[in-house]
Amino acid sequence: MSEHYVGDVEVDSRRRISLGRAGKKEHTRYRVEEDDMGVLTLTPLITVPVTALDARLRKAVTQAEEGKVRPRPDKTRM
Repeated sequence: MSEHYVGDVEVDSRRRISLGRAGKKEHTRYRVEEDDMGVLTLTPLITVPVTALDARLRKAVTQAEEGKVRPRPDKTRM
């Protein structure tokens, strides 16, 4: 995984920041973590509404039972 400098941001009066050019358009939700040094890390999240979770899990179980699943690619080798 590579990192590159995107730019500086400034906190507004309500403690918000704008990501501007940072990140991808499809990333609309992030987990925010702060380390002991105050460094903030934003990690894109994909969320599933609770109302859709049951149906998605049932579909996944059915696909697994039918052998319609394949291993996820190992992204650590990319």
